[in-house]
Amino acid sequence: MDLRPYPNLWIFMASNLLMFGLFCFRLVLDIQLQVMPAFAWLSFLVCLGSLTGILFTGADLATKKQERFQGKVINIEGRIIHVLTTENRLKRLRINAAWARERLKADQEVEIRLTHYTKMPVSISILKDSARTETE
Repeated sequence: MDLRPYPNLWIFMASNLLMFGLFCFRLVLDIQLQVMPAFAWLSFLVCLGSLTGILFTGADLATKKQERFQGKVINIEGRIIHVLTTENRLKRLRINAAWARERLKADQEVEIRLTHYTKMPVSISILKDSARTETE
């Protein structure tokens, strides 16, 4: 199942760029108008946070580097799925695509690919469906 995260990454990148520009402008105005230092400090922190988001999102979009792991679906709670990897580590993933969540069931062997920095799911492959083989 291809979850197509790259359009969402572009939207996240655009919103971070907009926020960075607006708060940099706000920071310059705060300094020129000699507003309370707390407001200038808040603008600086928001600029720094959005710049960090731009860098991480830009790196994911430019490199398309992905992490891959296999595991077993343990539990599905709303949009969150819990996967026990082959290294016995529990991973929590948020899957926003309803059609992808409907196909996932507990005790399925899956392979999941994530973007490298933002950890957004790129694709989910069902390797073995344990629930179907036990009933047959």
